[in-house]
Amino acid sequence: SPKQQEPTGPDRARFFNATGNSKQADAAVAAIRKDSPFYPQALILKGQVHAARRRFNDAEKTFQEYFTMIPTAPKRRAEREDFKRAIRIFNRVLTELGKGKEAAAILDKLPMESSSDGEHTAERQVAYLKIQALIDIQEANLKEKKPVDVAVLKSCIAQLKPLQFGRDGVSASASLQTARIYNIIGFNELNTAKPEAKGGIKTIL
Repeated sequence: SPKQQEPTGPDRARFFNATGNSKQADAAVAAIRKDSPFYPQALILKGQVHAARRRFNDAEKTFQEYFTMIPTAPKRRAEREDFKRAIRIFNRVLTELGKGKEAAAILDKLPMESSSDGEHTAERQVAYLKIQALIDIQEANLKEKKPVDVAVLKSCIAQLKPLQFGRDGVSASASLQTARIYNIIGFNELNTAKPEAKGGIKTIL
């Protein structure tokens, strides 16, 4: 029988993380040297763990190191998928930090890959994710009682319209995001209305 392959450092870290052994997971990641071919994977895992623990500043630094090492999408499929995963996690980290412009900009790194029917589905996904990042910022402002930029939200509605027509998952998601925007605008109007206009209703969010 063939010899069983030794699990890699990232594999061990994933196993420990999945089984709730966070200290052992951290140790497994820390043991991966910078000159190891597995180091980029280790950085993604480290950043993902920081994000899960809501240590967003640490996650940001970790992903900045990753993208300094790997600035563009690798050609090998597994590494390419890791790269795309890192972009999506980093996008959420930047959104949580209130860095909407940076969150949208990092999505420009997503590689464009045509589907079998020739449509650039990745291009639609990038456009959608950029709009979602802008909506996330305004929703966070609403929850934190900060000014909501209604002009940005109305611009997002206009940008979502063409994305609602298609045969991919973006279409349904774009419709849901449009409904979400109208909810944010509605709650914002309620929260900023004068007391007499509210009819005595207290602020909801």
